[in-house]
Amino acid sequence: MNPYRINTKEICIPSNVMAGSSKHLIDYIALELSKFISTHSESTEDASARQRKLGFTISYLVDQAAAVKRKSLAVDDQVGKELVNDMNQAFKKHGMDMRVFALVDDAIGDLAGGRYYNKEVINTRSHSFTLSHLPITKFDASLDAESSKPGKQIFEKLVSFMYLGELVSRVLLKMAKETALFGDTMPAKLATPYLLRSPDMAVMHQDASEDHEVVDEKWEKIFGISNSTPMVREVIAEVCDIVAEHRAHLAGAGIVGIIEKLGRIANKRSAVTMEGGHYEHYRVFRNYLHKCLGDAWK
Repeated sequence: MNPYRINTKEICIPSNVMAGSSKHLIDYIALELSKFISTHSESTEDASARQRKLGFTISYLVDQAAAVKRKSLAVDDQVGKELVNDMNQAFKKHGMDMRVFALVDDAIGDLAGGRYYNKEVINTRSHSFTLSHLPITKFDASLDAESSKPGKQIFEKLVSFMYLGELVSRVLLKMAKETALFGDTMPAKLATPYLLRSPDMAVMHQDASEDHEVVDEKWEKIFGISNSTPMVREVIAEVCDIVAEHRAHLAGAGIVGIIEKLGRIANKRSAVTMEGGHYEHYRVFRNYLHKCLGDAWK
């Protein structure tokens, strides 16, 4: 019997925190950690007396919130030192005797968590890949042009979970302008960038109710659009499905291309580790990705 128990909790970072300063974000993380530790603290006095050590993975979202100006940093560099110092200060502020013991970028964290079976490990860094043959839509082009890094990390913008909700929002905004999808009055919030978060888009997409009641609830809560018709909700769900399937196939094509290039299809087992909640929690996206891989290797 395993004597160890792992407690986990996922926290959705509010959009106002994501749009704020890096110190505001770090303070929010420290506060949530404090709540988590108080809920799952050890009962012995020795546990409360010793200093806790934290392993921290810098994910894409942290990078976007300007906690760091670049990915793949070493703790020895100045940016890494500042980040670690800010986090340690935030822990102290919230009454935690804790320090950052290990700081790694998202790729290292993924590889370590994947428990791969072979010494040959490849970090694809596929997010920076671009090619003229990629099926880039007008929505992708406008999203890229308005991003903090236009012309860079193109493939990441095509498949990353961070952008799925925004793409759905842009498609629906265009439909609303051209077809009066939501009536004669254009919903003002629909034009607000990144207001539709990808987790909310995934929930709407996976709404299995007959009249898409979850879509109606989310749409009213996020955009203030009430009393949507069943037809409108069906259109929203269909747009979510089209975007998710398209992006899952692009992600799958990237995986297939790399494995074929390595010559590992016929006689070698490959383990693919993926970062992101869309694979873990977004069932429909995951199914589309699996289907893409299966179709490619039939």
